Amino acid sequence: EGGADVIVDGERRAGLQRGDFFGEVSILLGEPPTADVVATSTLRCIVIAGSAVEAFMVAYPRVMYRMLQAQARCLRNANRWRS
Repeated sequence: EGGADVIVDGERRAGLQRGDFFGEVSILLGEPPTADVVATSTLRCIVIAGSAVEAFMVAYPRVMYRMLQAQARCLRNANRWRS
């Protein structure tokens, strides 16, 4: 529940709402985050420790599939300029 903004270099790049997720790229690649996420209203979140993400995704393959779909959309959108 709630909403948040994704901030990169002080600029709002995206909004997050119910059902969205963040931090997965950093956790999966073992790299520092590249953005800040700032709540715009009261949030209710599920927090999964980085060390538990793999086990969580294996236990809940539908969540893993949804994350894969989201990453595929991001890749498609990032590559649209090449077409």
